[in-house]
Amino acid sequence: MTTSTTTTLAEPLMSTNYSLRASYYCLNATGEVPETTATNPTHPKAQKPSKTTEKASEVQVTGNAVQVPRLKLSELNWKNRSRFLEMMECHSFVVLTDLGESLERVHDQVLQDFDTFFTSDDDDWKNECISKQIYRNENKTPMWYCGYEHTSVRDCFRVACGDMSRLVWPSPEFKDHWLSLQRRMEKICDRALSLTVGYEIAPSHARSDENFSVCYGLHYPNIQGSGQSETENVFEHVDPSLYVVEPVPSVEGLDVYDPHSKQWLKAEKVCVPGKEIVLFCGKALARATEGRIPGTLHRASYKKHFALYLATVVNEAKENWGINFAYASLFNEANSKAWKFPEPQEACHFSIATQSDMLTLLRKQLDMLGLQDVLISGAEQKNPGESLFTLTTVIADVLPGVDSIGKFNAHGSDSLTPYTGMERDKFEVLTSKKRPTWDFQYADEDTTGLTMAENIVRDINEMKLAAFVCRQWGGGDHAI
Repeated sequence: MTTSTTTTLAEPLMSTNYSLRASYYCLNATGEVPETTATNPTHPKAQKPSKTTEKASEVQVTGNAVQVPRLKLSELNWKNRSRFLEMMECHSFVVLTDLGESLERVHDQVLQDFDTFFTSDDDDWKNECISKQIYRNENKTPMWYCGYEHTSVRDCFRVACGDMSRLVWPSPEFKDHWLSLQRRMEKICDRALSLTVGYEIAPSHARSDENFSVCYGLHYPNIQGSGQSETENVFEHVDPSLYVVEPVPSVEGLDVYDPHSKQWLKAEKVCVPGKEIVLFCGKALARATEGRIPGTLHRASYKKHFALYLATVVNEAKENWGINFAYASLFNEANSKAWKFPEPQEACHFSIATQSDMLTLLRKQLDMLGLQDVLISGAEQKNPGESLFTLTTVIADVLPGVDSIGKFNAHGSDSLTPYTGMERDKFEVLTSKKRPTWDFQYADEDTTGLTMAENIVRDINEMKLAAFVCRQWGGGDHAI
């Protein structure tokens, strides 16, 4: 059985122009506790977990304040097994603190190596580190090439820990620092697994079974904006592994769900970046413990990257292509549940609170690039009633995003069904000449044009419309 581990490293940025992350994964072949569990004697110093998990929890929720479950790295031992398991069963994660100077130092060294390698202009050096070795997971499924990889979203360096014989390292120092950190991460995960199963397991490097461990480093070039690959698993998910170790980043990225407080926790806000490690678990551990320790739901969040990407496109269009945008629009029918995965994606679903956050971030990024004259379109929903609901919710909840909206958009038709509701006049009350309103998308199947004419009149008179945008019906499922 191979220890199942993940380690993601993120230190305070050494430059404001990029984000760095490094990760270490140890994946097991079966995801099951070995049959010898019953015959292996419990460690003599092991404590049995208490049945009063809720009472023993070290997380308290007072209003919006959440105290995170913490355990010193030196206390991840048999003496504290009961305490550790109670935390994991209650929250599915623990934050390890007091990592020690040695671990923090090697962590720093690895990130310095990333800085040197990923930001280098020497493409020949990077390309020499591209490997033909394909990593296959525990199911023998080919996943990716080891070594260096460049995409439009990020740069990456991956190591298959079970077979590093064909890997080309960027430098001897890079290799030494990497392996030093990797061994420390393996040790943490092996210890966590031992405490869980109740007996001392052999270290990852000493076992005879196949090692599916993976270690990788990531580089997001923020200065150019950062798109999001459709194939990247950044939505809320549980990893396939046993234990996961992720050093707390100083940049936005890791959100962990605490089932005890029923809240999403932003690691960089509730923990100490670069000084603490989040230890959580995956599907394999949940199966191995028969659900006693649940898999940790987590997600990667890149709101700032998204806002920066859009602002950068607007700026590039102005500076290099001579195109001046008057408006920038973040969303298309963001309230609609029709755009939630796995439905066909013409748009994307965002909660209203997230819409508010994104509007504020985009305004800030546009201003930083000297694009104060570019206004932001907001509340663009599938009909005036839905747009009205968005605006009233933002205002009622005192969300700051409404202050960033320079133009209000509403769709006058839901697909090919014209809006016939009575919300137009209410929508007009919330807007003004300073912030004009557009019927941004209209379509119907009436070839006479009478239905469209009627809706234009209603929009102008009742909603005080400033512009009317019509999609010409092209037949079938096509709109022009």
